[in-house]
Amino acid sequence: GAGGELIAVDFGITGRVDAATRIILAEMLLGFLNGNYRRVAEVHFEAGWVPPDKSIDMFTQACRSIAEPILGRDAKRAALLEIAAGMGLALDETLAVGDGANDLAMLSVAGLGVAFRAKPQVAAAAHARIDHADLTALLYAQGIPRTAFVKD
Repeated sequence: GAGGELIAVDFGITGRVDAATRIILAEMLLGFLNGNYRRVAEVHFEAGWVPPDKSIDMFTQACRSIAEPILGRDAKRAALLEIAAGMGLALDETLAVGDGANDLAMLSVAGLGVAFRAKPQVAAAAHARIDHADLTALLYAQGIPRTAFVKD
């Protein structure tokens, strides 16, 4: 806000903001999800939400410090463990997909850890890898035949 306080944004309200703001919010979310904190910072500056005299490098680091505890390696592993436990699944009954170093811990505990178009370090550590196909390959990996695929 104007006084420097943090304001939570609920992406469920995007229908009530103008198209330009929806694009800005989408670009920020995409940047966070991809771990591209520099782009998140650039979007803030381009939108005029951060004064131009502030350091984009410092703001990039601030974005990283907010997101990494949420989207980091330990959080992804913990989420897989929690979901498996909540569904009564043994870890060898789980499948996880990732492409970056922050996915390594999650991929290592999953029954089938799949590197999807991943960085070399991740591809080497995963149980399986998908380099050229799309994610429908995961359906085959789970024994689901093409005849059972549901398409829109």
